[in-house]
Amino acid sequence: MISTIMTDKCRLVFTADITQNRDAIIKAYSDDAGVKQTFYQYGVTRMNKENGSKIDLDKFTYQLDFVHNTTPENMSYVRSYMEAREDIRYSIPGLNTDLVMEKGERLYFHEGAGISCKYTLEQLQTIVQKAGLRLVDTFMDEGKHVAFCQCVTI
Repeated sequence: MISTIMTDKCRLVFTADITQNRDAIIKAYSDDAGVKQTFYQYGVTRMNKENGSKIDLDKFTYQLDFVHNTTPENMSYVRSYMEAREDIRYSIPGLNTDLVMEKGERLYFHEGAGISCKYTLEQLQTIVQKAGLRLVDTFMDEGKHVAFCQCVTI
């Protein structure tokens, strides 16, 4: 929609994560102190408190994946989830439902494919074109982690 309100004098400027280095990405979303794990699991802690459930986080392992995709129509992304260590069943009275999982089943902390998308330049080009724009300039940092992009209307 933004391209419909832009004039030929307008420029759309944005940045995007472009690193595809799995180890660097996993390290960025993991920390030895467990702060990010605690952050992601806070939703379950709140559900326990606000909806009367007693979900035991020790019955799960916290996991991160990096899903690498270089096709023009898709992007790479991070997935964070808890994986059941055993078969579990927890009542969630406030939601009038039960959480039932088999050992190895995953409970994702986000909706959709994943979080923190990582793009290739070709993927950014595809997105910009679909938006009715043209990518006119791209600058990258030395480590090729971030792209600074400038677009104009077609």
